[in-house]
Amino acid sequence: MQKVSIKRLAEICGVSDTAIRKLVHSSKLPSEKDLKGNYYLDLDDEIIKEYITKHNQFDAEVIEVSSEVNQPKNQPNDIVMIELVNKIEYLSKLAGKAELLTDNLITKDQDVKYWQEKFFELQNLYNQTNQSNITLQTKVSELEKENEKLKQKSFFGLKFGK
Repeated sequence: MQKVSIKRLAEICGVSDTAIRKLVHSSKLPSEKDLKGNYYLDLDDEIIKEYITKHNQFDAEVIEVSSEVNQPKNQPNDIVMIELVNKIEYLSKLAGKAELLTDNLITKDQDVKYWQEKFFELQNLYNQTNQSNITLQTKVSELEKENEKLKQKSFFGLKFGK
């Protein structure tokens, strides 16, 4: 039997504490109340499992917590300890998710160098193409002028052009 606080279940599911409290108070989520009035929810309960699967921000994986720490003993230090352990586990799961997200990013020096080289190759090719285009435009312009001159000349009494 693994028990978590309302706050912890809210963190697991990515919803507010208030949303979980309302479901507990309306008996839609089963819970146990200790002598101090704190509510604990059993992660092994089918209704709780279904709710977690439906709302879980960790791809429907149930975050396991140590059963020896999750048994409330009605002493303030134990409850604080439970909350701290749950918070540490929650944050470590988030850190693990962040690490997985960054694994696919380009972070190795060799990858960065490769893409820099590709960028400069493409930039150089672009500049060469641009220069060739300018040269060709100049030649076309010269050929058009020469064509106009030839149209004005006459050979053997024949006039070319209009």
